[in-house]
Amino acid sequence: MAGEMASLDAVDEALRKPLIETMAGVLAAKHRLHSSCLAPVGILKAVEVAAGLALPCLCQVKLSRSG
Repeated sequence: MAGEMASLDAVDEALRKPLIETMAGVLAAKHRLHSSCLAPVGILKAVEVAAGLALPCLCQVKLSRSG
C-alpha cells in the first residue's frame, strides 16, 4: 500500500472524506485487508500528525475476555 500512497492532501484525506473514500480506505479494499484491520485508521492518524492537524498520542485497541 505504501508504494501507492506517494502523496495526498492531508486535510482532504483526514478531515473531509469518510474512511471508505480515503486513499487508505480505497487501498485497503483493493488489497483485501480484513474489514476490521486498523491499518487504514493508523495511516490516517499518522497523516494527521505529520500535517500538524493532530497531536501525537498513544492509540491502542485492547481486547480481552472477562470472566
